[in-house]
Amino acid sequence: MLLNIQSRDDNMKREFIGRGGGILGALVATTVSASAMVISPWTPVTTPKYYYGTYNPVHYSARPENGEKIIKLTLYIGGEATYVLNNASGTSRPAVAQAIFDSTHFPLGAGGGYNQLETHLVVEYKDSAGVVQPPLTGGSVTIPIKNKALIATLGFPPFDAHVSTLPGNPFLGDLIVTGSGAGTGEKGRLTANNIAVTTKGPFSPPNSGFADGWTFTGVKNDTSPNHIVIVNTHGHATLPTMADGNNQYTFDSDAWKTQVIASFGTDNITPLNANAVPPINMLFLVCCKQGSFVGPKWSDELFPYQNSFLPGQLNPNQACIGFGCAINAYGVPGMMDTILQDMITNSRTLEEAIDNFLPTATNIPTMAANDVGANGEPTGPIRKLIKQDFFIAGDKNMRIHGVYTGDTTQATNGWWR
Repeated sequence: MLLNIQSRDDNMKREFIGRGGGILGALVATTVSASAMVISPWTPVTTPKYYYGTYNPVHYSARPENGEKIIKLTLYIGGEATYVLNNASGTSRPAVAQAIFDSTHFPLGAGGGYNQLETHLVVEYKDSAGVVQPPLTGGSVTIPIKNKALIATLGFPPFDAHVSTLPGNPFLGDLIVTGSGAGTGEKGRLTANNIAVTTKGPFSPPNSGFADGWTFTGVKNDTSPNHIVIVNTHGHATLPTMADGNNQYTFDSDAWKTQVIASFGTDNITPLNANAVPPINMLFLVCCKQGSFVGPKWSDELFPYQNSFLPGQLNPNQACIGFGCAINAYGVPGMMDTILQDMITNSRTLEEAIDNFLPTATNIPTMAANDVGANGEPTGPIRKLIKQDFFIAGDKNMRIHGVYTGDTTQATNGWWR
């Protein structure tokens, strides 16, 4: 019986070597002592400069020499056994072990910084005489995990003072900073699931935790290296522009794209860029009437749109979300907390989490309106949010927790497949 030397399944093989050929990298070989076995990490693909988000391929090969036969491969990611390939009779042909994993499975580094993740391969084999030898461990590679989120609450003065006086309104600024306890609120949920969070905003009301006067320049400069970006502000009714901390419509999509490209660099594609800055996986624009610009404009912030593991295809697991309607600020905290909780706690895809939220929107009658006044109050007929109000450009099946599968199916192992 021959060992399956290609992959666990044909779909995974295509993800690693691409349709029409892979990206070849320099052979990195570790020859283990007392054996001619060659264990090679990241061949034929190029070693990434970082892991991030929920789509991270790992690829190893083992080549027996001098009559040796491989009987088992075990791929270790962060000290945990993942992919296992068994063949009791053994094979003298090269064998491959590969997996895709969710990097948020692993804890943040000290002080919320980057963690270093080690991978290696363990090979069990028979020598040329058919005698089972001690397992060989080789191909150790350590790569940083870069999981960070930016939550920016920008453009509500003087509206923030107005809504903060209304009973029962925990506006977004307070929610993302404190929440209602450990692991709650947008910041708490992300941090509890190994995603470091930076919060920015211009609020001055009590308990907001923000400094005044944060500008669009600050947003641009702080965008990288965050693979999740949530922006809560005013949206212009007819232009792809949002309000800054001074309530001026300077938050322009083209200017932001320029900054994103400068941060990422133009030397290569994900995850091979020399700057080692991850692209944005999820850009959530929590503002009014920017939905029609999500596809043609705001999705540009997902640059560079490609991944070295999928030549000629769009980078998976990326999406930009906006609203085609006016949204009322009273319902924003509850909406965002509900959607993010579902995506994190239940490992739902973006679209699944939105679909699960919508029935609860009946409890937020001021959630959507046709128009808003100078202070953000609804001036048109009030109604609940519907699916058509959400505009998604990119991958509706993207995940921020739980390994990315390309659809709503969840991996048996949760964090790898």
